[in-house]
Amino acid sequence: MSKTINTVEQAFEKMNIAPNTKPVITGIPEQYVPILEKVFESLVISDAVRDGWEPDYDDRSQDKYESWFWVNNPSGFRFDDSDYADTNTGSVLGPLHSQQTTAKSKQFAELTAPIFKELYNPKK
Repeated sequence: MSKTINTVEQAFEKMNIAPNTKPVITGIPEQYVPILEKVFESLVISDAVRDGWEPDYDDRSQDKYESWFWVNNPSGFRFDDSDYADTNTGSVLGPLHSQQTTAKSKQFAELTAPIFKELYNPKK
């Protein structure tokens, strides 16, 4: 897994995607487009950091980590922790997004947390 990705721009560069690339999204209310654009960016970041590693959800012995954010806090939107569990079906953006942003280790979940924080922050 790559430790050199610290920004969305670096992830796009590593994946050979032009930095301002946006998915073409049609047929849905305009209010949902920015959210889906952020999902696209988070998928690019995950792919760039994971270097081809894919979580195997049939392999219970393979640990899988995700970043968790605390949003109901007086200090604002912040990274809370990264963790794994034997069974976890919860996801803010759905199972596909959860699978695509899963990290191989706590270290890499924490590495991507600052980048994802910018994408998930509801105030941005």
